[in-house]
Amino acid sequence: MSVKEMDTIKASSCENNVKQVLKSNECKPIHFTNSFHSDRILEDLQSLRKNEVLCDIRFETDDGCITFGHKNVLMVASPYFRAMFNNFDESIKDLVKISELDSTVLQILLDYIYTGELIMTKENVQVLLPAANILHLDFVITACSEFLQKQLDASNCLGIRAFADLHNCTELLASSETLIKKQFLEVVNSDEFLSLSSDDVVKIISFNDLAVPYEEKVFESVIKWVKQDSDQRKDLLTELMEHVRLPLISSRPDILFNIAKEPLVNNNPKCKDFVIEAYHFNLQKSVQYFTIPQTIRCKPRQFGDSHKVILMFNRSGTSLKCYTEWYNPETKLHEKAPGINNCRWEAGLCVVRDQFVFAVGGVNNIRSQSVSMLDVSSQSPSWVPMADMVVKRRRLGIGVLDDCIYAVGGGDITNPLNNVEVFDVSIQKWRLVASMSTKRCDLGVGVLNNRLYAVGGAAEKNSLKSVEYYDPTLDAWTPVAEMSEHRQGVGVGVLDGLMYAIGGYGGKYLKSVEVYRPSDGVWSSVADMEICRFRPRVVALDGLLYVMGGESDDSIYSDTVEIYNPKTNTWTMERFSRSESRNICKTGNNTVNLRKLDSTVLQLLVDYIYTGEIIVTKENVQLDFVNGACIEFLQKQLNKTNCLGIRAFARLHNCTELLSSSETFIKKQFLEVVNSDEFLSLSSDDVVKIISFNDLAVPYEEKVFDCVIEWVKHDLEHRIHFLPELMEHVRLPLLKSDILFNISEEPLLKNSPKCKDFVYDALQFNIQKSFQYITIPKTIRCKPRQFGGSQKVILTFNRSNKFPKCYTEWYDPATNLRENAPGINDCRQSAGVGVIGDQFVFIVGGVNGSSSKSVIVLDVSLKSHSWVPMVDMLVSRARPGVGVLNNCIYAVGGLDGTNNLKSAEIFDVSTQKWRMVSSMSTTRSCMGIGVLNNCLYAIGGSSNKHSLKSVEYYDPSLDTWTPVAEMSVCRTSVGVGVLDGVIYAIGGFNGNYLKSVEVYRPSDGVWSSIADMHFSRYQPGVAVLDGLLYVMGGTTSSDNTLADSVEMYNPNTNTWNVMSSGSGILIYGGVVVDRPQHLN
Repeated sequence: MSVKEMDTIKASSCENNVKQVLKSNECKPIHFTNSFHSDRILEDLQSLRKNEVLCDIRFETDDGCITFGHKNVLMVASPYFRAMFNNFDESIKDLVKISELDSTVLQILLDYIYTGELIMTKENVQVLLPAANILHLDFVITACSEFLQKQLDASNCLGIRAFADLHNCTELLASSETLIKKQFLEVVNSDEFLSLSSDDVVKIISFNDLAVPYEEKVFESVIKWVKQDSDQRKDLLTELMEHVRLPLISSRPDILFNIAKEPLVNNNPKCKDFVIEAYHFNLQKSVQYFTIPQTIRCKPRQFGDSHKVILMFNRSGTSLKCYTEWYNPETKLHEKAPGINNCRWEAGLCVVRDQFVFAVGGVNNIRSQSVSMLDVSSQSPSWVPMADMVVKRRRLGIGVLDDCIYAVGGGDITNPLNNVEVFDVSIQKWRLVASMSTKRCDLGVGVLNNRLYAVGGAAEKNSLKSVEYYDPTLDAWTPVAEMSEHRQGVGVGVLDGLMYAIGGYGGKYLKSVEVYRPSDGVWSSVADMEICRFRPRVVALDGLLYVMGGESDDSIYSDTVEIYNPKTNTWTMERFSRSESRNICKTGNNTVNLRKLDSTVLQLLVDYIYTGEIIVTKENVQLDFVNGACIEFLQKQLNKTNCLGIRAFARLHNCTELLSSSETFIKKQFLEVVNSDEFLSLSSDDVVKIISFNDLAVPYEEKVFDCVIEWVKHDLEHRIHFLPELMEHVRLPLLKSDILFNISEEPLLKNSPKCKDFVYDALQFNIQKSFQYITIPKTIRCKPRQFGGSQKVILTFNRSNKFPKCYTEWYDPATNLRENAPGINDCRQSAGVGVIGDQFVFIVGGVNGSSSKSVIVLDVSLKSHSWVPMVDMLVSRARPGVGVLNNCIYAVGGLDGTNNLKSAEIFDVSTQKWRMVSSMSTTRSCMGIGVLNNCLYAIGGSSNKHSLKSVEYYDPSLDTWTPVAEMSVCRTSVGVGVLDGVIYAIGGFNGNYLKSVEVYRPSDGVWSSIADMHFSRYQPGVAVLDGLLYVMGGTTSSDNTLADSVEMYNPNTNTWNVMSSGSGILIYGGVVVDRPQHLN
């Protein structure tokens, strides 16, 4: 047997043995993968290409270089080569000329195709990306974009943007534009910006989300670009100025004036039109708070991660107090929003143009006609009252259609409404429109295809499933298909042309949702929410529906939001972190009982009144009681037709009480009195006397102007020369701008230089008010009139025991009545308070018990009161001393968080800025401040946890502090008042809560004690009014309980009176202010 045969036998035997083994083990097939196989193949192919082995294609570039490759490999890697070798003449050639790429770039990209590796540098990236675009190498394109994105900065972003735009790199284009928006102020200072085309400049300044704090910066960049090559570019200015939002330059009219003076603008008629548009918009804003932007130039830019946020209306779980928050769904962050003084949780809520938020009706769980509005574009947004509705409503439906607000139905279950009204922003008035066919409260409202849908609701204790829509072109309601379920308190949202009815109540709390498609006119169900929700709020944002809050099964308001994605028909849930009045009875009794006066004397005096004749005898001349009886009689006869005559009679006979009564009547009934013949017969002195009354009950100052003009024209020839004297007492600056313009056209004024001066002063005052919130009246003509029982009231700062939120009230000591004042969103118990001109109330520092630089101010003269932010202080302070000297606010000492301060700073209203002044000699917080003889006194306080009794004063003329005599005891958080040239140090704490009081007279330079208060008071509020000291609230014991009483000190009798106690109103401060116009 040969060797070969033996090998064959062995092999066969081995094979049979293996088969037996595999068969015996029943081995299953195993899949093996060589993870390095493709890499090895590519390495081998690259080696073959480098050695020009089996290469079937050569590429020749314009520089004459030859590069080799394999068609099959290139076709698989690049659509460019696939098309070349499949469909073109190059498919049969072995040499192809490529003119689009140079040899270096081609070599780099072919190496990438064979190896998957790429070395990118600043030098080659800008040639690699267009080359990769040509060859359709997506990975290389992405890699180049990412590389360039990392290199983006203010100096190169414009060039990279142009490069990305040229080569259609959308991601790189978006990244470069995002950086341009965010760093606009730096970008426009680069040389690249000055080299842009006009189209590129237009593109950039048109970005709605341009991060530019002041619109004048956009204008400056445009002018700078034009002036770079003025001859060639000045004709392009009109096109550019169309995208500069000049109307937004409203906080500083002086800047707008300077823009108007720019020669390039002033010499261009179309550009001047843009300036006029800006003037018109700002004038309209000054006379009409709610102004709908008519062009994009009037819309504020929006920059940030998200251009939309949700304004949420919340209610505390521990009280009925309501508050608002900004909520960003992208970041899940909450931030405090402007507070509403009243709880509006049963109001209708809507928004016009994503800018003007309206809360309509439903105040404190009762029907209300009131409407509040918030302009979120304002630099200091605050809620302001708008025109009241025609009908009182709660639990109403609300919708916005064509920039008009519709208030639909409402009421309550037993007394639902079917009437509807609309607020027309062009005339700022409500009017009734067609009523619904069904009475509804607790309904939902949706706006779709220019129609207003009323969805579900409740009537006569029954939930509804009916739906009807309102067509404003027909002023008619039409029913549509009913929902599948009854839904009261249903949430309604509109998204992508569909209307969603969400949750509600129909005998049980609902989590079901149904959707209405107008195209087929039927309702159909979608996925249920995770929990039931009754009266939820619904908003649509970025293609999603957000359903917030609402009552759940246990009647507790939910602290969750559910988000509906219509593409997936799914819900996801997220949890949020965290006036008194009097009734006046009028009797019909025309009889006056004149006791102590016999009929003979009465007849004698009445005859005198009617004839002017009287017989005086020795028997009747000494009847002293006659005077009082006559006054009482005439007071009862006062009316609008005789009050002026009775006033003249009282003045002639020196009857002071009757004179006072007649003048009080004239003030209260002024509008009727000036329409009488008696008024037209008055002397000029009497007219001056009447229109000079500060407490004249006149709602609009133009009524005073009208009566002056009417009086003059009654005898024009003889009275025309009195006009300047009379106009000096007409408060023209208080008039609205449009009325002021009309008055300025009155011929009698135009022909009087002195009267024209009054008009000019009024215009100047209003222009100043338009851009400077705090404008100190220079003359009495700029001060609002004050009518009512007292011309002054006390604004008190209170805190609730049940809820730590603080609130404010108007308090009239004369009547002991209180009324809600504008709310403050934060508790400012550790702030300082000062008042300028009894009109501007400043709250300085101390937010929620912590130090703060923030300052807010309230102008009590405005018809729409609200607190607005002012310029921050330079130093963060809690419990500072605050005083007002020469119409400037001083913030002294305080705490910066842990340390007592001795620094002091001053806010100058003329410059609207804070600046530091000399520091005190001693660090102090919790001190009292008094202003006397043009000096500012810092009294007592605390330093390094020790109470102080030292006192020092600041002299602004020297910018120095000087110590004076110490008090008899140490006093921390001492109350300070100044009355009749004397400083009072009241209460405080020095280890014990104090009720003692001491006074300082600068004339003798010592402190002396006076009568103690009835209660100990730490950090009380002190106000001086009508020659009396009012000491309010303050902490009374170690458990930080606030007093609910007011004590009044009379310096003439050295006695204290408790004005109110046990009211439950916990007061921690108060200031005297002019009586607001709305207070009766």
